[in-house]
Amino acid sequence: MRYFDKVRKTIKELHGIRCDFCKRYIFKTDSFELQEIIQITHSCGYASIFGDGNEIHLDICQHCLKRILKNNKIKIKDILIENQI
Repeated sequence: MRYFDKVRKTIKELHGIRCDFCKRYIFKTDSFELQEIIQITHSCGYASIFGDGNEIHLDICQHCLKRILKNNKIKIKDILIENQI
């Protein structure tokens, strides 16, 4: 037979995310904007310009990502239109 104790635990719950570029705060209740947040986590390697073994953490809203991509002439494909051809 198993016996259990009741334990209260404190957990962290996401309230929202702030874009690291425009500083816009996206609340967890704004599900359409929240699902389009791009999160980048990168572990830097040996001789990295960011420092050996450091980590980069970045949250970017979809509006800033679009601006970054367009300003750098990176192509954005519309796969819905492409698949209809």
